[in-house]
Amino acid sequence: MQTKKKAVENVFKSATTATEEVMSANVGSTEPCSSLPKTTSVARSANRHQSKNRPKHPTTLDFELLDHVPSQFLRGDGHKNGTRRLIFATDAQLEFLTNVKMWYVDATFKVIRQLYSSQSTRL
Repeated sequence: MQTKKKAVENVFKSATTATEEVMSANVGSTEPCSSLPKTTSVARSANRHQSKNRPKHPTTLDFELLDHVPSQFLRGDGHKNGTRRLIFATDAQLEFLTNVKMWYVDATFKVIRQLYSSQSTRL
């Protein structure tokens, strides 16, 4: 019950992390105990409760970013010709990029939802 409550307090925090925190606070260890349910089972249950409180995935590119994205992390939000580009970076990441001579980019589009993958080919 405590794990579900903790998981719902922050729906973007890992349910496994929430489970381990509760187990550590109440049992003193995250090591398996035969009288307790498996950590993975508790985390799976907590994740189901989290998913009910998460915002729905957008169906168009005209969605608003939530308060969960720090303003210092969002560096750009541009719309052009039916596409949208979001740029996320920390100050440290930008500083690193200014000091290198060559950038390498990995376009791992297979893990992106269809809404975004159809747009990614127009970069």
